[in-house]
Amino acid sequence: MKAEGLDWLFDNGEEDFLPYLDLAKAVRPGHAAKRVNVDDLDAFWVWRRE
Repeated sequence: MKAEGLDWLFDNGEEDFLPYLDLAKAVRPGHAAKRVNVDDLDAFWVWRRE
């Protein structure tokens, strides 16, 4: 379904348009996983508190 179809569902009060979305491919921009080296646990806990 194209964006116009989803807009129409939303604008006309259709509450259940989630079946039309592919949530498996959904991403949140700017929320990429970060790698952390935890060889030094004391430094890790200092980093976690910040």
